[in-house]
Amino acid sequence: MKNLSKYTFLVCVLSILGSALYFPRWNQRGPEATISWDTAGYYYYLPAIFIYKDVKKVGFKDEITEKYKPSGSFYQAFLHEPSGNYVMKYSIGQAVMMTPFFLAGHAYASVSDAYLADGFSKPYQRAIHWGSLLIAFIGLWFCRKNLLVYFDETATAFTLLFLTIGTNYLNYTAFDGAMTHNWLFTLYALLIWTSMQWHKNPSWKKSATIGGLIGLAALTRPTDIIALIIPVFWGMNLTLTAIKNRFSFLGKNWKYLLFAATITAAIGSLQIIYWLYVTGEPIVYSYQDQYFEWHIPHLKDVLISYRSGWLTYSPIMVFAIIGLFNLAWQKMEIFFAVLFFSLLNYYIVSSWSIWWYGGSLGMRALIQSYPIWAFPFAAFITWMLNKNWRNLVFLPIMFFFCAMNIFFIRGPIDAEYMNKTYYWYSLFNFNVTDRDKLLLDTDEGFFEERQNVKTVFTSNVQDEGIDSTKTYWRNTEKTNAALFVNGDLRNSPILKISKSEIKAGTWLRAGAKFKMPDKEWFYWSMPQFTVRFIKSDSTVIKERFIRCPRALEQGKWDTLWIDTEIPKEDFATFEMQIQQPHGTKMLLADDFFTEIYTNKTTE
Repeated sequence: MKNLSKYTFLVCVLSILGSALYFPRWNQRGPEATISWDTAGYYYYLPAIFIYKDVKKVGFKDEITEKYKPSGSFYQAFLHEPSGNYVMKYSIGQAVMMTPFFLAGHAYASVSDAYLADGFSKPYQRAIHWGSLLIAFIGLWFCRKNLLVYFDETATAFTLLFLTIGTNYLNYTAFDGAMTHNWLFTLYALLIWTSMQWHKNPSWKKSATIGGLIGLAALTRPTDIIALIIPVFWGMNLTLTAIKNRFSFLGKNWKYLLFAATITAAIGSLQIIYWLYVTGEPIVYSYQDQYFEWHIPHLKDVLISYRSGWLTYSPIMVFAIIGLFNLAWQKMEIFFAVLFFSLLNYYIVSSWSIWWYGGSLGMRALIQSYPIWAFPFAAFITWMLNKNWRNLVFLPIMFFFCAMNIFFIRGPIDAEYMNKTYYWYSLFNFNVTDRDKLLLDTDEGFFEERQNVKTVFTSNVQDEGIDSTKTYWRNTEKTNAALFVNGDLRNSPILKISKSEIKAGTWLRAGAKFKMPDKEWFYWSMPQFTVRFIKSDSTVIKERFIRCPRALEQGKWDTLWIDTEIPKEDFATFEMQIQQPHGTKMLLADDFFTEIYTNKTTE
C-alpha cells in the first residue's frame, strides 16, 4: 500500500502524543515533573548558566530542591574538594540540545506575571517536555526514511508501529522523553540517514553534520562515541574486495573525515572546558562510586531479568534479535555494521556497575540503539510477511507484546525493584494494592488460604522489659510505648523467639502495627521492618524486610506483616527489628506478633 508507512508514522505520533496527554508530566510536581531525577541532572547546567550565573557553586540548588523537590536529595552534582566547587554528575550534551527549548520557556516566564523565571516553573517544564516530543517525532520520521531505503512500505510500517507501541521507547518519549535516550535515538536516526547520503556523494556539509551528530552523542553519553561505527562501516559487505574498496574510498576522502573528526572533537571539548572552568582540571570523573566492570559484564541480567531486563519489559525485541539472521540473508551490505555496533553497544551497556540503570523501565540504555535494531526487526517482518501462516503465528504474539508494554508503562510495575514474585503477581493484575507492593522487598509471598494458624508471640513493647527511654515513644493517642527509629536511632532493640516456639509450622507471618508521622516517599530513605532466622553462632540463615512506607498512610497506624517460609536449615532463634538505614524520618512500631501456619490441612 502506497504511503502506508507515512500513515503508520502518524499513528505512532498520535500514540505518543495521546499517552503524553493522558499523564501530562509538565503539569506534575516533585519527582513526577518533567524536570526531575536524572533529567534535572542533565538540565541543571542551563539555569546555572543563563539565570543564576553560578556554574561553580550552584548556590540555588538548595532553594530549588526545597521548593520543587525534583528528587529526594541533590545528587545531580558533587562537591569537588580540591576546588571547593560543585561538579555536575552528568555530561553537558543534553543541556546543549535542550538550550533552544529552555530559552523559549525562559522568555515566556520572564514576561509572565503568573510564573517565576527560576528555571523550574511550569513554562520550563512545558518547554522541555514539548521540545522532547518534537525531537521524538523527528527521530521516528528519519527512522522511517532509513528503513524505506532497504525495505518496502509494509515492513517499514510494521517496524515503526511495533518499535513505538511494543517497546519501552513509548515510555521514554511520551513520559520520560526529556531523558537522554529519546534524543540520542533521534541523533542515531539522523546519523544513519546522513551516512548513507555521504557515501553516495561526500561533501563538506554532510561531513560537518556527521561530525556534529557524533559529537553531540558523545557529549551526551561519552560511550556513544561508538556512533562513529555507522559512517565508517555502513553499507560495507564482509568480502575482502568490499573491505578494500571501503578503506580506499575513505582514504580518498580523508579531508572530509578529518573535518568531521575536528567537528566531533570541538563539540566534545565543551565538557573539558566546563571541567577546567569549574575545577581547573581537564578531566574529572563525575560518576564517583559508579563505574564500568569490563571484566564482568552483566550480559544475562541486561538481556532478561526481572530487574529491568531488556526482553523482560520489551519482549517484542526478541524478533529484532532473531532478525539478525534474516538481515544477513536479505541485506548483507548493512549486516556487518548493525551486528558490530549492536554487540559492542550491548557489551558496554552490560558493563556498567549499576546495570539496571536506576529507575528504569526495561533496559533504557539500549533505546538509543533502536534505529539500528530497526533494520533486523524489519528483516524479520519481511520474512514473516512472505507466508500467511507466519502472519497467523507471529502477529498475534507481537500485538500481545504491545499490550504487555502498555501495561508495564502505566501498570503497578516497579522495574527497578522488581523480583519474580511481584512480577508474576502483578502482571495484568489491575487490583494491586499498596500493601501488595511490599512483595517488591521480600520476594516471597503466600497467596493461598492459611491453614493451622497458631500465634506464638505477641508484644506491646512495654511488657518486654526494654528499659532504655531511647526505645520508647509516647503520644496522646495511646498509653502504650512503641519502638521507633529515625535519623539518630538507626536500629531498634531486637525481639527474639526461640526455634522451639515455631517448629510446628512450615510458614511464618511476622508483623506489627506501624505509623509514620511524616511519610517517607523515596525508596532508599524508607525505614524498614526486618526479620531474620539466626543460627546459634549468630550466622544469618535467612533475612527478609519490607519498606513500611510503601503501604502506610501518613499519620495513621496500620498492621503490616511479612510472610516467609521457615528454612529447613537448623537455626536457633527468629528475630524482629525495625531499622532506618539511610533516611531520617521516624517509623513507630507496636503490637508485634508472630504466627506460624501451613499451606495445607494436617490430619
